[in-house]
Amino acid sequence: MALKQQNHFLKHISATSLTMAAICMPLTLEATNPPKALSRTSALLEYRWNADDNYKKLYYFQSSNKRRSRATYYLVMSSKNRKSQTEKLILNFPKHFDTSIKPYQLALCHVQLGTMRSKTKCKEIVPASFKVEKINKKISINILPNQPIPKNTKKYAIAMKIFNPSKAGMYQINSFTQSSQESPQYRYMGSWNIDIR
Repeated sequence: MALKQQNHFLKHISATSLTMAAICMPLTLEATNPPKALSRTSALLEYRWNADDNYKKLYYFQSSNKRRSRATYYLVMSSKNRKSQTEKLILNFPKHFDTSIKPYQLALCHVQLGTMRSKTKCKEIVPASFKVEKINKKISINILPNQPIPKNTKKYAIAMKIFNPSKAGMYQINSFTQSSQESPQYRYMGSWNIDIR
């Protein structure tokens, strides 16, 4: 009798253990492997630039965002960012953008933006001269097109083939334009926020 009770008790413990294991296993797996849907919402927690009314975000494309790797940049200027014809452009880089930029690595062009099936690329080079200056470790690029860039629906870009900076971080490149139609003063066009990881 005692042996039957002991066998019945062991069967009951085994059944209870299996039931508990079946209940706890999914909870354990969920704790160790968070659902992919949650990992996709991590962008909601990313830091955003606190843009004021004077800040204008410009579109860009970079072929690589890894530190010290060779990359091609397309700093895009759409028609809505160009209020009038542009005779001169100035790009100001932050001090910690520690890389070398030479005039032969730069081009001004009509740009074709990438899609699901095609890459961003220059469609037509716009003749221009480039002057690169470095003052107090800050890089400044003066771009003087041979002909003023008209205010039309075409998208233009400054193409750069350079090595990425050695330090990871966000780099804000500010752009300014000069137009003979307005005044000899420079007007802020917008900024490209470059992400290096």
